[in-house]
Amino acid sequence: MAQILTIIFGIPFITFVPGFCLSYAFFRKNDIAIGTRVLLSFILTILSLPILIYIGSLFGMRLNFLDILIVSLSLIVISTIYVFVRKRL
Repeated sequence: MAQILTIIFGIPFITFVPGFCLSYAFFRKNDIAIGTRVLLSFILTILSLPILIYIGSLFGMRLNFLDILIVSLSLIVISTIYVFVRKRL
């Protein structure tokens, strides 16, 4: 049961959410349409997450679910902080 929940919530979290947060960091809320933002989210995730995981592996990071989740979470948190800081300025 835990593996099914991991797959159901893990796949979108790893493949969609980091790019979605990055798309808001690059473009403001009403700059692009939602369909374009969704497509851009997948593309940004596919481009950014493997590069960050590769850089992490150069510094000794292992390739397991927890480390990939940490990289994904850090990408989400950093881009979300950037969006909130940009809104306040």
